[in-house]
Amino acid sequence: MAWMLVAFIIPFLVTLVRSISGQLLHPSLTSVGLLASAAAVVVAVGQYAIVPLLAWRERRLRRAGVL
Repeated sequence: MAWMLVAFIIPFLVTLVRSISGQLLHPSLTSVGLLASAAAVVVAVGQYAIVPLLAWRERRLRRAGVL
């Protein structure tokens, strides 16, 4: 399992970060790569941002007595 991490996952993540950062730092508004990179960033950040937002919403609804 550790071999797969070193051989496949780490190089993939490094390449992905370099590709996305290159597309976002030097944008060409007509390129599909910019849109794909922006979508990848939104998905990656959204997975972690949605948890606190849902917790905040649930606390707000509990205080209001809706749940």
